[in-house]
Amino acid sequence: MTCTNFPSAGLVIGVTTHQVGEIIYLWSGVVWEAISVSIGTEDDLSVPYEFPTVAAMTASTITFPVSKVLTTKGYYAINDGGGANYTQTAGATPNIGSPAMSQGGYAELEILGEIIPKQWGAQTSAVGTTTGFDNSTITQAIYNYMTTNGVGLCSWGNGRYYFASNVNQPIVNDGLGTNPIYNVGTGINSTELFTDQNIDMFTHQDNFSMKSLSIAQRGTDGVTKYTGVALRANGQCRKCLFEDLDIWWFKFGTLQRFSLWNVYRKVTYNGNLCGIKLARSDDMEDQNNPSPLNVWNATTKNGSHTGANNAAVMTDATESFIVNAYIGLTILNTTDGSSGVITANTATTVTATLSGGTDNDWDTTDNWLINTIGWFHNTNSFDTIIFNGDKELSGGRGEIGFWGAIQGNTFRNITAQNYERDGTIPNQTIPIGQVSTGVEIVGGGPTSTNAKGNTITSFYIERTFKGLKVADADALIIDQWFTQGQTGAENLLECDNSEITIRGQVNQSAGWAADIVATDSNVTIDRPLQSNGGGGGRSLTNSYFSQNGIRINPTIALATVTMSAGSGGGTITIDTAADQLAYTRQG
Repeated sequence: MTCTNFPSAGLVIGVTTHQVGEIIYLWSGVVWEAISVSIGTEDDLSVPYEFPTVAAMTASTITFPVSKVLTTKGYYAINDGGGANYTQTAGATPNIGSPAMSQGGYAELEILGEIIPKQWGAQTSAVGTTTGFDNSTITQAIYNYMTTNGVGLCSWGNGRYYFASNVNQPIVNDGLGTNPIYNVGTGINSTELFTDQNIDMFTHQDNFSMKSLSIAQRGTDGVTKYTGVALRANGQCRKCLFEDLDIWWFKFGTLQRFSLWNVYRKVTYNGNLCGIKLARSDDMEDQNNPSPLNVWNATTKNGSHTGANNAAVMTDATESFIVNAYIGLTILNTTDGSSGVITANTATTVTATLSGGTDNDWDTTDNWLINTIGWFHNTNSFDTIIFNGDKELSGGRGEIGFWGAIQGNTFRNITAQNYERDGTIPNQTIPIGQVSTGVEIVGGGPTSTNAKGNTITSFYIERTFKGLKVADADALIIDQWFTQGQTGAENLLECDNSEITIRGQVNQSAGWAADIVATDSNVTIDRPLQSNGGGGGRSLTNSYFSQNGIRINPTIALATVTMSAGSGGGTITIDTAADQLAYTRQG
């Protein structure tokens, strides 16, 4: 082979004559590397034509026949992980992954069951950097392709990928959600998707999964760190999987409006202000977590006008609306066909100027309807989840680990630790003045539906100012609860309008101001509740507390309680400890 005037490194055609059999070489400055099949095979459909990079392929002056297979050894450079096979195709390019060719048509990327982002032009950033090549547009194109074409797997491989803007899962309803998008890395220490912007990194709905990678907010503290959302679902999300993940330093790690059949397994939420929030109202980020405008699993609210005929204001004496919460929504008079935007409402009335109907007012028994949504988070599973409030700064940054309005959810091997804010620093995700909280489980609030049938198994609380907070929850069961106090901590368990059964609770160190603060609740435990190293304060307001099968608060005096045995007459007298043992629940 004769070579003249070749550069210190680069692509060289290393022969003196151009004949069939000549080979393209790459000169590294040290050695030659053959990188192509023989020149002269451009029209031979049985032999691929090879290029070093995508840029070399698209800039080629060769006019390839349709269906000619083209290959690259890398996307931007040889062996950068972006090498791929393509097919010369007529027409305009359909997406970023299949680039246009300079001589016409485009090179259609070969996809064999998975998407590799580096084959679409994705680039990684060096370890320690907080910015880099923006992969947002490329990833959005990948998600669009996956949703349309049903390719479910996106394999990120090793590396750190920077995102400057949101990536959204397109919604194409297939009867139960969308075609799946399954993101998989090589491990939490080897694959990272990160940003330094105040953004929702990934918004999704059904069939969206992340596995074996980290998602991080790497903005500057005091600027964008502790802002944004890693994973957000504004609509219903079902059949999602989040497994083997580390999620770092966002305002919200996971934020969802409606959820069903989702699985969280081996996920660590580190330093996020709120780890997971399963919200109950449309303003998901409202730190007061307002009650929804409807009951569980409802999309409309309706009733009948109980006021006088020809009324300008709708009255429904059977209702208990949240005052002025419906302003801006539309009320429909489904009897006369009119509607109007709500300008005010009380607990039983709604004011709106009606139009478009037969008489545009309210007559007795006219039916009304408001399109307003309740809440729904059902049958989700959380297994081996760590909520870590972070101790990077004094007092940590975490405000709450888990906050959810949930039904039939199961928790197993749950840890909440290092939530040590004392409420003096203004919160951003929970109410102002509330101390950091490990787990908070709620229902819909006083005008909605209670949470029901949730179970926590193997629950660990450490160095957290409020361990577990529960409101408007029925039949919450906690099995095996290990707690450690913290100097300055408030309450191990705080509950309101709830029923809770606790089995196997133990405590190792002092610190809790109270073991239970209960209002209008019924708490049952199988052994002495431990806090403060074996006994702390307790506040029970209109509440029942039973321990070892005996109701302790209020106590049952022996030989003082009689109950009718029915129409046949007779009484039952509680006059022994055995009778007390049998009487363990409220009412």
